[in-house]
Amino acid sequence: MFVTTLRLSILALFFLFISCNKRSKEVVKENNSYKLVWSDEFDKEGKPDPEKWNYELGFIRAHEKQYYTDSLKNVRVENGNLIIEAYKEKIKNNTPPFFERPAYVDQIDSADYTSASITTRGKKTWKYAKIDIRAKLPKGRGLWPAFWMLGQNWGKIPWPKCGEIDIMEHVGFDPETIYGTVSVHSIGCR
Repeated sequence: MFVTTLRLSILALFFLFISCNKRSKEVVKENNSYKLVWSDEFDKEGKPDPEKWNYELGFIRAHEKQYYTDSLKNVRVENGNLIIEAYKEKIKNNTPPFFERPAYVDQIDSADYTSASITTRGKKTWKYAKIDIRAKLPKGRGLWPAFWMLGQNWGKIPWPKCGEIDIMEHVGFDPETIYGTVSVHSIGCR
């Protein structure tokens, strides 16, 4: 019985990988029933619109090497584009207190890189959405631009239990690949 089940499982996995690897020639038609509920066309020069965007400041997550700032050097709107740039420069660690502040942050005196991270936290949430993004992404080892969402209960419930949807992640050393994932972290799913 176990051998038969194992063979069926392996066979099912084989067909799953075959079907996932096959490219579809089907053309997907645009659904015109969507209604625009939020957008930013980045048409005002300078800092991103404060009615729509917040800044994350300091060391935020995952032992990243960059220190997030709200400096125009790191994040600005120019010619209808949002520009987020990282720089190799020394900056003193003044990470403000925030929910889930990693303990290692207090042991760091300074950072060697600055960058920016902006969010819509506390400004706009979506239950259902079609999200479009147009972006020019950098290439290079160590770069990982991303566009993602956390549950609106983040701040009350820690990550990863609040959920996460990675709309777009781009690992800089693999410039031909864009990743999108849904992460569900709850009892019984590990």
